[in-house]
Amino acid sequence: MCEFISWVEHNGKTYFLIYHQIHETKRGQECREYSGSSDDFLGHGFIRLFYNLPETGDGNRECTDFSNPDRFPAAIVDALKAGEFAGLATPRGLLSDTAFAQFEKVRQAAWAEYRKVEQDAFAQYEKVTQDARTQYVRVKQAARAEYRKVEQPALIQYEKVKQAAFAQFEKVEQAARTQYVKVTQDARAEYRKVEQDAFWTLFADISNRVPAWRS
Repeated sequence: MCEFISWVEHNGKTYFLIYHQIHETKRGQECREYSGSSDDFLGHGFIRLFYNLPETGDGNRECTDFSNPDRFPAAIVDALKAGEFAGLATPRGLLSDTAFAQFEKVRQAAWAEYRKVEQDAFAQYEKVTQDARTQYVRVKQAARAEYRKVEQPALIQYEKVKQAAFAQFEKVEQAARTQYVKVTQDARAEYRKVEQDAFWTLFADISNRVPAWRS
């Protein structure tokens, strides 16, 4: 997985992606659907796909040290100062120690809220599936006991009842898992929104930036 920020230099031009391009344009949607479940939407491969650049070749660049803007192409520096990467990352080197402490306070509170929702959702999932599993085991055991009374003639009935009981369990489990995933995804999305808004709102105030990024 490529690091933030990654970019591609090709034929004298600098290619990189901001949040708007990835998540709010038709081309971004097409590329995300093509890439499937990959989360590496900032990587060199995705950048090359988005801009229809050659899939391989020289020009792949990345830098994670934000202590000095001179480490990045001018276009990326301008995009950072304009807050165009909001929603994608929260690079530590952009904020002063005081501003980053404020950001951490907001981020940790948002994470605690997400964890609470996630844990409550998982507890509900566990309760629903445990009840379903208990019912499945009870029915299976009762069916096996009946089978043992009559041996072979009961085998078919045992298998039929067992499979029906397990199908019911799987139905309940799947519904519970779907609900759990939905709740946790919504909670994580809210956490990400709070995290990103807090960081880039602080960065938008030039006084919150480390000296190298104030000009």
